[in-house]
Amino acid sequence: MMNASQQESVFTLTIDDQQIRVRYRPNHIGGREPYAILEFSSPHQPRRRIPVSATGYRSFFAPMDEIEAAPSIEKYACMVVLVLAGEAEGSLRTTA
Repeated sequence: MMNASQQESVFTLTIDDQQIRVRYRPNHIGGREPYAILEFSSPHQPRRRIPVSATGYRSFFAPMDEIEAAPSIEKYACMVVLVLAGEAEGSLRTTA
């Protein structure tokens, strides 16, 4: 489990041989149910396509309680990328 008072951090994930720069800002939205923001971007200039965005940038708001329950912010961010990449490709389907 992670510490809720964790500082802003920047790290790189590699998904399908593509690097994705991740900026994590905990408690971006405060209150009784705080949210963090994860910003996924291409490390290149100009930005290139990444698995979660054709424009090379995508943000994602995440409940702090989910992040705190994860083994690390890096593992949580990786899970988010895999889910968002699946949605972007239309590969996730729901069944009734």
